[in-house]
Amino acid sequence: MMKRLVTTVLVFVLGLVIAIYKDSLLNLTDSTRPDRPKGLTAPTADQILTEVRAALSNKKSLLPDETAAVAALRTRTSFLVQYGFVDELEELAARVHSPDLRFPSGMTYLNAFHEGATSIGIGSDETYINCFRHWAKRKPDSVTAHVALANAYRKWGWHTRAKDDVSVSSSGKTLEFNKRMLQSQIALEKAEKISDDDVQIDLSRMWLMTGLGKRGAVNDAFKAAVKKDPNCLPAYLARTVSLLPLNGGKSGEWLEFARTAGPKYLPDTGNALFARIVPAIQIDFMSYDVAWNPEPDQLDTVSWPELNAAFRDATNAWPNSARLLNRYARMAFQTGDLDVVRETVRLVGNQFDRSAIQNEWLWKAYQDYATLPDRLVSAHPVKIFETDAWKAVTDLAFSKDGRVLAVADHGGDVSIWNMETLRPAVRLPGENLPANGIAFSPDGRLLGVAHGDLSDTDSHGTAAFWDTGRWGKIRTLVTKSEASSITFSDNGAKAAVTAYSDTGKAEIHIVDLKDYRRSTHTVAKGVHLRKPSFTGKNSEMLITAVHHTINVNTTSPSESGIHCVGTNKWDISCYSIIWDYEISPDRELLAVGRGPRWVDDQEPGRLELWRMKTWEPVRLTEADSIGGMKALAWSLDGKYLFAGGQDQVITVWEAKSLKKRALLAGHRAAITSLTLSPNGKYLVSGSYDCRAFIWDAADILARVESTRPPLAR
Repeated sequence: MMKRLVTTVLVFVLGLVIAIYKDSLLNLTDSTRPDRPKGLTAPTADQILTEVRAALSNKKSLLPDETAAVAALRTRTSFLVQYGFVDELEELAARVHSPDLRFPSGMTYLNAFHEGATSIGIGSDETYINCFRHWAKRKPDSVTAHVALANAYRKWGWHTRAKDDVSVSSSGKTLEFNKRMLQSQIALEKAEKISDDDVQIDLSRMWLMTGLGKRGAVNDAFKAAVKKDPNCLPAYLARTVSLLPLNGGKSGEWLEFARTAGPKYLPDTGNALFARIVPAIQIDFMSYDVAWNPEPDQLDTVSWPELNAAFRDATNAWPNSARLLNRYARMAFQTGDLDVVRETVRLVGNQFDRSAIQNEWLWKAYQDYATLPDRLVSAHPVKIFETDAWKAVTDLAFSKDGRVLAVADHGGDVSIWNMETLRPAVRLPGENLPANGIAFSPDGRLLGVAHGDLSDTDSHGTAAFWDTGRWGKIRTLVTKSEASSITFSDNGAKAAVTAYSDTGKAEIHIVDLKDYRRSTHTVAKGVHLRKPSFTGKNSEMLITAVHHTINVNTTSPSESGIHCVGTNKWDISCYSIIWDYEISPDRELLAVGRGPRWVDDQEPGRLELWRMKTWEPVRLTEADSIGGMKALAWSLDGKYLFAGGQDQVITVWEAKSLKKRALLAGHRAAITSLTLSPNGKYLVSGSYDCRAFIWDAADILARVESTRPPLAR
């Protein structure tokens, strides 16, 4: 009883303190005018609106629509905020404040103004928020300034929560997030005191309360918004988002709302504008639910045929929307419908829309695949396995008999799958370090796991060995730097573990599996070392990828460490490193996948084939797979290569000609690993999207064979 009383008193006191000092929480007094280059001038509201009108009337492009006009208003608004032109901001806000000023899609000019205001990307979080504090300080009676400040605090809070910063604890991020959400609420209350008839206050509150999970408050704000402006497109979109399952909505609830919102809320049920809004809402948020999984209990409310039909309706409503066609191409590409990709890319031409696709190199990938002279075979996975949230799939491995699949994730765990039932069987707990590489011993009795945080230069690594009979850990070896990969010799007598960091020494550990003693060999300092493979009659040679070269080394120690027998003879930029390589089934060829060092680089990668006896190049592709080829796997007969990369798809290449024969799409992030089952039945792909896809490789290759010209078979 006493504890409850004390808690009540503390809550009351905290509320009282906030009520008294809430204005000070906005920190307006500490704001300063943003840095501005000497002599920089601001465009006037007339100039900005003239630019918007010119973009809307432009008939030179293939598909003129509102994209350029909206971008013009957003970028000019961002410029004014970034450099502290508050008088010009207020003038522009006054000019676009009328609800009658709408783009063809129904978006108001004022909504585009606010989106542009918070889209500035400068410096630190403090530098970012100072721009809005300065605006609100200079214009204390401005509703627009305080709504923009509220939006900025909300964006700051979510950025803090999502930031991948290991130096900040999760509890610290939560406290920071809560503080920013409170500041956002206070700024909205301030705006409401100035004037409560601005629909932007309600829209901002809808997004704020959606993030906080307060469904009742979202609904109240929605009703207030459509009462002020029945045709307010952003209000319907925000309400739909709040009903998605990821925000606590029931399955299908958002879709029901999207289909009935017009007759229920608009005074004119035949409203022509809303007839165009509903398809937009459907395609916006069907995209969250679309999934390829044949099990009904794991599907949400939408399949690709339904989403495809919704896109057809929407493109009929907006036949000239480049943004819509960009998004249509993206979803078709992710679900493997290459006919739709071809059609949409042909219609949209070169009009790339960043808000629809986000990455220009992904759009380049769509264009590449859509313009191929030969139609590619496509397929959908037969099974999808999802790891826990934020745990990307890092590596995959089949046991020699193919009955077991191991899936490693960035959280450090390894999931063991029964391939006869296609169900998870066992989860092996991690070492509180990401699991970077896994491998089964040839006899299937051991599973090796390489652990290490490759982003932490001060971290150690481990190599763990598990007994697959009882799934118990036998031995853990500690490495001085982060263990990146592991493999076993063909006779099962030895294991090789690579370990490296950007600042520390790169090492190869040769482990004798009789007693787990090891010999450690230093390769170089701060090199990109991965993927060991034993070769030779008695596994006396070891292949490793070191930066942009392939090294072939003896596995016995010498005075100079590991002796390098041969290296890559091509003159390749050091930024085009080797992400993966695979030896062909007949051990005649080595396939190498290259790409830029950093995952967000937009340099292309390529596929190379080397002859292993002479270490001479055989064939290589032209620049392909923007972002690089990260994972490779051979077909059992050596006729085909599966390659996955940063462009989120798996391409099936014919090894003899290095021509593309099939495209497997569905992942929503870069491919990290590929493995083929020993009997050739299944291909498994892992990705940064925290999912592993199981594909029917035998069926895919059979269809590829049937589409090849007779003379090429």
